Amino acid sequence: MSIELSDLPDGDVSVLTWHIDKEHGDFWPQWELDQKAHGLTDQDYFRSRDQLDVLHALRNEKHKALWRAKETSYKELSRFPEPEERTMHVEDGELTLKCSVPYFSVRLFEITPKNETNT
Repeated sequence: MSIELSDLPDGDVSVLTWHIDKEHGDFWPQWELDQKAHGLTDQDYFRSRDQLDVLHALRNEKHKALWRAKETSYKELSRFPEPEERTMHVEDGELTLKCSVPYFSVRLFEITPKNETNT
């Protein structure tokens, strides 16, 4: 994918890129693996196994204990990942960002001038 920006001040800019997808900033894939490994089925939930409030969705104390035991690691997996940083050059007011965006993912860009003369 290409994103073309225009009407920017010329000069060097810092571009921070965050990747949010099933491998970055998401605990759900690990939770799905843990559910499978411990034999959880749809019947182990009050409404749906896809509820984000997992602890309150679970019916059985054994499964709630599993969630509690792994909750800290799930929180770590959910953290916003560190961004990639690169320096790019704006010329004639234009900047083109290129990236891949897999299904069910988000890319966030933060573009800032490298020095005060670019403002």
